[in-house]
Amino acid sequence: FIMDDIVGCRYFGGFGGARKFSAKDYSAASVDPVAVFSPHVCGHMNNDRDHRRDMQAVISDVVGLTTEDAEMVSIDRLGMNFKVMHKGQSFALRLPFPEPAEDRVAVKQQIVKMVKAVV
Repeated sequence: FIMDDIVGCRYFGGFGGARKFSAKDYSAASVDPVAVFSPHVCGHMNNDRDHRRDMQAVISDVVGLTTEDAEMVSIDRLGMNFKVMHKGQSFALRLPFPEPAEDRVAVKQQIVKMVKAVV
């Protein structure tokens, strides 16, 4: 099997979130500039008890959900993905940044802005 041309592509994102993209749109897409340091930021946030509590406070404020725990799973330029525990159940939750973050400094600024708004 040899792929000569991209004709189109489909993205399946869970909860029925499916999209089609043209070959032109797919070829023009760029890698998320924040994804490369997502593991480091998540590790830092998850290994600091105060940061974890701060994220729980942000989740409570933004979503109205009190969590027993919130583990930051990944980040991208548009927001953060968490694995949260609520009443003994674990599920995924996404929080958008107030503004897109194009680099590591901007990610920190967005997280600090969100925390300062609630703590």
